[in-house]
Amino acid sequence: MQFLLSFAMATDENLPEPAINTVNIIVGETKYTKSLGVCRGNLNVNGQDDISIAPSDLSLPSFYLHKVDFTTKTNVTLTAIGSSFNLNIDMPSGGGYDPATTCEAKIIENSATTYDIQAKKCSVDKIAVAVDPPTNTISFRARCTKGL
Repeated sequence: MQFLLSFAMATDENLPEPAINTVNIIVGETKYTKSLGVCRGNLNVNGQDDISIAPSDLSLPSFYLHKVDFTTKTNVTLTAIGSSFNLNIDMPSGGGYDPATTCEAKIIENSATTYDIQAKKCSVDKIAVAVDPPTNTISFRARCTKGL
C-alpha cells in the first residue's frame, strides 16, 4: 500500500516551474528550454489564440499550442487537430511531433495575468504521418504573461 501511495504521489507532481514567458520541453529524454513570444487570444474570435515561441525565433525545436481557450480553468485535452488546444513541436532533426491521439494537460494557473499549463508523457507521432504505435513522448510546462 505504501508503494502505491508513493507512486501515485510521484506521478501527480508538477513539472518544475519555468521562468515566466518560458516553456520547458522534454522530448523523449532530451530537455529544451525556449522563450515564449506569444500568450494571448480569444478562442475562435480573431484566430490569434496561441501560446508559442516568438515568430522571430527560427531555432528548433519550436513550440506551438494553438486554439487556446484562456477562459478554461480546468484540465484540458491536447489534440493534433481540433476545436481547441492543438499542440505541435518542430524538431532540429527535421519534421515535428503532434499528439498521436489525445493527451491530458493540466492548467496549473489561470489568473488575470498568468497562464501556466503542463502535459506529461504525451504520446506523439510525426506530424501529418500517423504512426502506430506512437514514436515518442513529449512533456512540457509553459508559463506566460497573458497578452504577450
